[in-house]
Amino acid sequence: MSTVRKTTPGVSMGRPPKPAGTGRNRRVVTFVTEDEHAELKALARKEGISLSALCNDMVTTALRKERHKRIKKIHVR
Repeated sequence: MSTVRKTTPGVSMGRPPKPAGTGRNRRVVTFVTEDEHAELKALARKEGISLSALCNDMVTTALRKERHKRIKKIHVR
């Protein structure tokens, strides 16, 4: 027996959209060696997250550090 879902007209199902400008909608592609890929996969597994989430965390952490360095330089002058 199959179940039929009834929807209300004008109401969409699923995740609500993020506020404008806050959603991730750009892609960055890079190539790594077999060894680097294995190391990234092992680290992601250890952290209990996907490889994609690990790479995103690494990139955003590096960007945050870079921003902090630039801000520090501005305040030192």
